[in-house]
Amino acid sequence: MDNKNKTFRSVLIALFCAIIIVQNFVPFFGYIPVGPLNLTTIHVTVIIAAIVLGPRDGAIVGGVWG
Repeated sequence: MDNKNKTFRSVLIALFCAIIIVQNFVPFFGYIPVGPLNLTTIHVTVIIAAIVLGPRDGAIVGGVWG
């Protein structure tokens, strides 16, 4: 793996992590309140990250959420 590819993957991980952080703090963007429950849409971001980056880097992004 060359440096350009490593840098690109690092940037993608950082981008997905930033999206998850924004989803955690912006109301109605990551958690949708429905009565006494909060439905989440953040798992979709983690799933997309795992598909695009692979299971290891997807687990890093999921760890940011968890």
